[in-house]
Amino acid sequence: RHLNRIQLSDGLIPLMRHYNKPLLDEKTLKEEKKRAQTLKYQPITYENTFSEKDHHVQYRPHYEGIHFEPQVPIFNVFKGTNTGKHCEKRTINISPSFQEIDVPGQPPVNKIHESLDYVIENPGVHVLEKKNERMPQFMKKIHDPMRIDFSKMAPFVTSSQDETLTRLINENYCLFGGSTSSLNKMLIPITITMLRGKPNHADKLPSYTRGRNNFTKGMERMQQIILRPNPQDEKSFLVDSNEFPLPKTNEILLMLGKSLERILTSTNLDDFEEHYLRPVTADDEHPHEPYHFSKIGGILCRSQLDAQSSSVSSSFSNARSNVFDLKTRAVAEIRHHMNGGYRKFLTTSYLESFLGAKNSYEREYYEMVRNAFMKYAYQGRIGNMDGMFMAHHNTRDIFGFEYLRLDEIESYLFDSPQSADIMLRSSMTIAETIMEDAVRYVDSLQKKKKKKSPSIRIAMVPRQRNGTSYLAVFFEPVYTDKGFIDNVPNAPKLTTVLRSENPFQQNLDEIQGYYYGFEVDATSDEHHYLNFSSNQNISSIHVNREKISNSKDLYLDFLSQQIHLFEGRFVAQNLYKKHSRSEIEKLNLIRRPKWSWAWQKD
Repeated sequence: RHLNRIQLSDGLIPLMRHYNKPLLDEKTLKEEKKRAQTLKYQPITYENTFSEKDHHVQYRPHYEGIHFEPQVPIFNVFKGTNTGKHCEKRTINISPSFQEIDVPGQPPVNKIHESLDYVIENPGVHVLEKKNERMPQFMKKIHDPMRIDFSKMAPFVTSSQDETLTRLINENYCLFGGSTSSLNKMLIPITITMLRGKPNHADKLPSYTRGRNNFTKGMERMQQIILRPNPQDEKSFLVDSNEFPLPKTNEILLMLGKSLERILTSTNLDDFEEHYLRPVTADDEHPHEPYHFSKIGGILCRSQLDAQSSSVSSSFSNARSNVFDLKTRAVAEIRHHMNGGYRKFLTTSYLESFLGAKNSYEREYYEMVRNAFMKYAYQGRIGNMDGMFMAHHNTRDIFGFEYLRLDEIESYLFDSPQSADIMLRSSMTIAETIMEDAVRYVDSLQKKKKKKSPSIRIAMVPRQRNGTSYLAVFFEPVYTDKGFIDNVPNAPKLTTVLRSENPFQQNLDEIQGYYYGFEVDATSDEHHYLNFSSNQNISSIHVNREKISNSKDLYLDFLSQQIHLFEGRFVAQNLYKKHSRSEIEKLNLIRRPKWSWAWQKD
């Protein structure tokens, strides 16, 4: 793409255009400059942030006032690499809807702080500052994580460790069960493949009308899950996330997320400090999080419930429930430097305007549409939530709050909530089909080698190539499954992983890969793609599958791209500070992707 910067009196306004568009002529450039002047930077002050009537600002057009035109997919459906001669084709019926499962004995959902009900009742950003008396001022400063006793908070329970989930799978005759976080590892790659390059509506934001409206590269990275047998019935499986055993770079954000969720549901500062800043005693009980359980097809879903408020149903006539999720999101400058050195940006990373390409609430919203809204949409819909309560921070201060309804999130992604429902049910049905294929493959392998595999690893990579969108899926038996390990004390260093031929000691010879392509049978659409109209009746999906001949080599290629582009990028940048390019190439880092920008000296 080209990047033009127009020098204005208020700063530099970037005007981004796609690489396939011609340079702006002089007439259009003047029009763009005039448009940019209407979006000029304004520092947040009490006068231009709050009005006496509303005490909040809506910085973007409300989604109910925008008509989202259906977007057309860019890529074709995968129908086989060799004119479809070796492509297996089948049709599966989409699961009709989610069935809620009532589980007695669940703890009540926490209520959000009463002052924050005003955020739900009045859409827009509510800045947390002293002159805004409506907002609870004790939430402004974030506690140092070293002072917080996280053992007093409920730990995250994986699917394979949840006794209630393992019991409900048998009682409801399901084959698979998992939490929303682990199921999203499958749903997101499947959805990216089904969308076939279809743009989102991130370009509807005022400052990003010429910005990118696709999903970020991180949405297309390799995702891995592991199917572990149900201890109560080995014929059913529990879905766990299979993270790479590498040091976590965003651990500080995970810790702050847990503590900030408790602050938002505390009545006052003393209440929070009394519960979480004092040492644990023998009389303290380990808390238990409330969950929502539902079933679709043969998958049992578990969703954690963070908070509730009666203001949701009283403010919105079409509210799904009074429950919503709490999302604590660090600003862009902090998130982009989590690999190291984020602390030096604490003094410069803050939200100082509503509109603009930097340090603005609009920038945060733009990035959420491209890399976070899909996860939010599926978490909310599976858990029957109404929306997401956002708290923007920089790990030291909270800047403001915003309530995003699920209808709005789904509209920016899929054109309408109706199409989001179709997409989720379709993705869940495909995920169940892929997991069934994995179980059949491992069962056939065990019969040949007469060696039992307790667990199954599934890796998925969405790709677009030669004008076609497909999903590469790899099945692998796991013979020595050590179970879920949250903290890996002896995690290998990144440089060691990059030099290793088989970094995670996997059964490479028994990995089998398949290409998957999905075609929706839309009765009201002759072109067979989702145009996401609310009156569209979709009941089945055509699944095309072809066996990958060089599964081992292709899997290692995808795995090395994952390591180099994401986990290994910071290491590669540091190597350039100490060694020349020729010296680095002598290290023989395996399978360096030719297109990896991690190796371009910046």
